[in-house]
Amino acid sequence: MKRMNQVPEQADDEFCWEIELLTRLDHHRLATLSVFCFEKKERFLLYGYMENGGLKDYLHPLAITPLSWQMRIQIAIDVANALEYLHF
Repeated sequence: MKRMNQVPEQADDEFCWEIELLTRLDHHRLATLSVFCFEKKERFLLYGYMENGGLKDYLHPLAITPLSWQMRIQIAIDVANALEYLHF
């Protein structure tokens, strides 16, 4: 979930642009936008459920199941591919 605490009026256009962009994204490595709120001074985005948790849950030093270095490299490659998708 992403929430904007203070919302100046000029941020409305940027928020709408972000929603439009997120609804057009379709990549298996990116979390999908599920719901958004654009009411009065409330602005938030709710992303799809990540079944196995977020990346920080596995990279944290106290993680229950730490990732191998091979898996970490594969994640870095997947992130690079997702960034390339976003760029183009």
